[in-house]
Amino acid sequence: MFGITERNSAEQRARESAELVQGQNRVLELIVQNASLAETLDLLVRVIEELAPGMLGSILLLDPDGEHLRHGAAPSLPKEYVRAIDGEPIGPSAGSCGTAAYRREAVIVEDIAKDPLWAEYREIALRNGLRACWSTPIFEEQQNLLGTFALYFQSPRVPSARHRELIEMATHTAAIAIVKNRKTEALQTSEERLRAANAALAGELEERIRTEREIQALSARLINAQEDERARVARELHDDLSQQIAALSIGISNLKRSIPGDLAESRGQSERIREKLVHLAESIRRLSHELHPAILQHCGLDVALRAFCSEFGALAGIKVVFESSGVFDGISPAVTLCVYRVAQEALQNIARHAKTDAAEVRLKRTRENLILTVSDNGIGMNLNGGRTGGGLGLVNIKERARLVCGAVDLQSRPNRGTSLTVTVPVPK
Repeated sequence: MFGITERNSAEQRARESAELVQGQNRVLELIVQNASLAETLDLLVRVIEELAPGMLGSILLLDPDGEHLRHGAAPSLPKEYVRAIDGEPIGPSAGSCGTAAYRREAVIVEDIAKDPLWAEYREIALRNGLRACWSTPIFEEQQNLLGTFALYFQSPRVPSARHRELIEMATHTAAIAIVKNRKTEALQTSEERLRAANAALAGELEERIRTEREIQALSARLINAQEDERARVARELHDDLSQQIAALSIGISNLKRSIPGDLAESRGQSERIREKLVHLAESIRRLSHELHPAILQHCGLDVALRAFCSEFGALAGIKVVFESSGVFDGISPAVTLCVYRVAQEALQNIARHAKTDAAEVRLKRTRENLILTVSDNGIGMNLNGGRTGGGLGLVNIKERARLVCGAVDLQSRPNRGTSLTVTVPVPK
């Protein structure tokens, strides 16, 4: 008879343990599925109540201020009572839950009607038919308080071994759910902040792009206005001033012929004036050509650059070697003018700063690009600080290249010369 009783008891314990594991697994499945904390805790309390009929479960969560307890789950407790204790402070005499949170240990109240810990809450508890309450703190791994799990009864009661087993499972599972929820919320908050930061960064980037585009458009207008003004001044020099100088030269020649032969000094002076006018006319022609090289339109880029390099070298005292390869037909006027101006600017920079007597200009047309390279063997430059005595010509070159979608590459070392390469896309 004793053996049968013992076997029945073992079977009962095994059945209860299996039911406990099954109930816990139901809750863990919700946690894995990222269900809301309220839904998960509600199921946990219901599972405990199913496993021990007559118990009313409750989970309170510690407020972020660390001083109050907030409603977490209590599916079977009277609503009036749930509202009354929601947000109540923890303390040394704050019912079972508030006291358990304060002491950080389980508080077992067998009879609410008699226990002094319930002085402030006794009336509402008894009015709602609650006579016993056992509360246990819920901790995470680092022993930080998360909340409390409580079991209520409608008659005075002391916990059994089975009750303690249920409490242990409930507090352990609740801790998992609460920690998981907090980490999920922290991750969501972090993601929201990241999205907000990305949105702000995107807005800032968009504003920067817009500003850069406005600056680029302004630069394009300025360069175009500069070219228009150069063309206007070149036309005035050629059509007006050059004609006036030519007329003066003719007038001086006529005046010279009218001076008697015995006035040699006067005739010599008139000849010197005529020669100065010729030199002045040549200077105006050269200036007009630099301002607006008509040769670009009539002869093409390679011919215009060859002529410019020859003329520039003679004036600056620098031997400029020009080489070209490829066919230069079909290149847009904007690209042609850009490359020509870059060559002008680069050679002028060499004359001003490189301290050399030789330079090379190479022009190449490939299947997809027009490539201009201007190099010298002068004093070079420190690319972090600029050429010794250098100017701002490179800024102008880069801006001109950018307007035709070109790229600028500058290679230089002190006392080893400089090489400037501009590559502009010109597909055939």
